[in-house]
Amino acid sequence: MTTAPPVAAIGRMSRRAVMVASIAFANVAVPLIVVGFLTADAILPIIAIGGVLLIIATLMAPTLGILALVVMLPFNGLISQLLGRGLAATGFGALKDVILVLLVVAALRHGRWKRIRVDIAVLVGIILTLSLISGLWAEGLQQGAYGWRNDFEPLLLLLCVPVLLDETSIRRITTTMVVVVQVSAAVSVATWSLGLPWLRMIGRLPVPPGEDFPSSLFTAGNNWPRAFSPYVAPNEMAVAVVIIVAVIWSRRDWGIRTRILLSVLPTAAIILSSSRSGQIGLALLAIALITRWLHNRRPAFAIGFLGASALGGLTVAALYIARQLATRIDPSLLGHASSIQDAIPTMLGHPLGVGLGSVGPRAYRYLETPYHVESFWLLIALESGILAMLAFVALLVRICIIGIRANTSMAFLAPAAVFGSLVSQLVLPTLQEGAVSFTLWIVVSLGLATAAQGKSHTTRGDTHIDYGTAEGESPAKSSSANAV
Repeated sequence: MTTAPPVAAIGRMSRRAVMVASIAFANVAVPLIVVGFLTADAILPIIAIGGVLLIIATLMAPTLGILALVVMLPFNGLISQLLGRGLAATGFGALKDVILVLLVVAALRHGRWKRIRVDIAVLVGIILTLSLISGLWAEGLQQGAYGWRNDFEPLLLLLCVPVLLDETSIRRITTTMVVVVQVSAAVSVATWSLGLPWLRMIGRLPVPPGEDFPSSLFTAGNNWPRAFSPYVAPNEMAVAVVIIVAVIWSRRDWGIRTRILLSVLPTAAIILSSSRSGQIGLALLAIALITRWLHNRRPAFAIGFLGASALGGLTVAALYIARQLATRIDPSLLGHASSIQDAIPTMLGHPLGVGLGSVGPRAYRYLETPYHVESFWLLIALESGILAMLAFVALLVRICIIGIRANTSMAFLAPAAVFGSLVSQLVLPTLQEGAVSFTLWIVVSLGLATAAQGKSHTTRGDTHIDYGTAEGESPAKSSSANAV
């Protein structure tokens, strides 16, 4: 009988102790902050202690840092609202940025760079370089840094997360995501049922001095708030939940009934959000999943279904938009249209961008009259130039190609997340919200990591069976598909 070396045993015990402390913090301190049992003086030390624990956990086991992000992101907006404007709120909001930096450091230490595709790294590098160049004509260093943090920093996840994951950690992270989305969706439904009293509880009503009325929390002609908590707003909640629904349906090791049951609460939250971009994103996700399912059985049926879906969707969209523009009863739709129409001439007049931190709702922190645009693609073009937007579009296209060619459901998670969030990207600046952008790029990274690991297994000649293999395929067929 062999015994583990004392150093290794101590290392395992230390990691377990940190995990227990981190879990205790997440299950005790954070709920207390949310329900308001802690005083303002006690909150800051709690956040500081929790932050130190998360930093140590991430350094010792980077997967714990990713899991911490998965748990924190949905509740970031709600906790920040309850903390108000102060050092505690700033510190809590900065935790995800600190964890991201530590993940980058951990990826540099691991050195498994073959898991990062050269094309993805080049496209991300181009986007980040152009964004940094546009920071030269930002009005100040702090404004430029804030703009880069909101719009471009989350892309670093595509370079570090695939390096740090294996099949076991991918399974744990996706399971955690599904559990967390059940909790956040339940919060959305429960707080929606409270109506206006909930807005008073979190301080959104009455409107604080110097702030505008939160009209985005209501639909035209309705005084009952849309579902949005624990996120900051309905559209952000809806697209984030759609992305996690893609995670649910990527787990082919779960039965169909299980996946349907796990999708009920998230779907209810999306419907109650009254977010058109979220609901259309959910429909696009369903079309993508059904098309892939048909393609693995009857490719001709898949082509026909996709064509019919595209034709039907475009027809319904055209009729809806024409009706709304004719009646002019939907100020939201009119706002989207006018915003995009106004942004295009500005983009053409500033092909290198107007500078970081000058575009979108987050720019109001430093500017009284920033450039307003309701499209994340155009936001990138206005901030950092047309080339940056084209590189971003090319990145999305390449992600979809990689995930589709890998031919496993976990790899298809990458394009599925892109499809589900596509409408939101086109007509809203939702990716400026860290809870949405971090969620999107973590999920995309899970798909890219699966595709990379499947290819490496095939290259070495190993027999690799991915738990996300398409139903009806043999392991040999899946293995050869991964080599494409």
